[in-house]
Amino acid sequence: MPSLFTPDADWPAWPSASVVDRTAIHVVRLWMPDGFPRYHALLALLSPDEKARAERFLIDIVRQRFVVCRATLRLLLAGLCDCAPTDIAFDYGPHGKPLLSSLPTLHSPLSFNVSHADDVALFAIGWSCELGVDVERSRDHDWRNMARRFFATAEWEQLQRLPTELQHAAFCRVWTCKEAYMKATGQGMSLPLGSFAVCADPRLPPRLLSVQDQPSEVERWQMSCVDPAPDFAGAVMWDGAMKNVQRWTWHLSGPLAPVRGGEG
Repeated sequence: MPSLFTPDADWPAWPSASVVDRTAIHVVRLWMPDGFPRYHALLALLSPDEKARAERFLIDIVRQRFVVCRATLRLLLAGLCDCAPTDIAFDYGPHGKPLLSSLPTLHSPLSFNVSHADDVALFAIGWSCELGVDVERSRDHDWRNMARRFFATAEWEQLQRLPTELQHAAFCRVWTCKEAYMKATGQGMSLPLGSFAVCADPRLPPRLLSVQDQPSEVERWQMSCVDPAPDFAGAVMWDGAMKNVQRWTWHLSGPLAPVRGGEG
């Protein structure tokens, strides 16, 4: 099966869990092609509630991508936790953020987050931190009006001062960084988009600029842009110290079993 994503120097193939650096943030990209032939094998890895959720999707491709994405998450986490994919269990935060339930093999807090746009998914994994990741397809549809309506004043003003040829890239960057922050905090869409600001200039390192009534948040959070493919923008956010961000590619053409190595 041909793949949109070929492992390269920037996005190598996901390694054995035994060599995964647990001091880093890991971002794994996945291509989910239409008509994936191993759908039923992946579906078998899901829990009963996940299967029920999949059945509620009325559009076939949406259902397929949910199953592929969720099964891949289970395979990634199972390898890191040294267990079977079906042993993975999830809890959910007040606003629906998925969390990993405690496992006997898990000796330090493992965090994860998932995002997908069309046929591309990003998985973020880290230890002893809160995580949020977002990926969006770059589109030209009405982005300027969306920025004017939803961005914080500081973001909108910075975007307008940029050269015209950089403004659309700036919009994509701000949008993904804001989504990643909202997911990392666990507040999701309950957090008003205009209540915090990120750096809009794509020529500068991404960072949180301000959070309404919470100035200490600016120093708490770190972010990195992780664009997985042409025409896609991605961002990952985590709390705590600055960490190395490692990028990986996951292929669904291999064995449907975790690449184990122990959580350690």
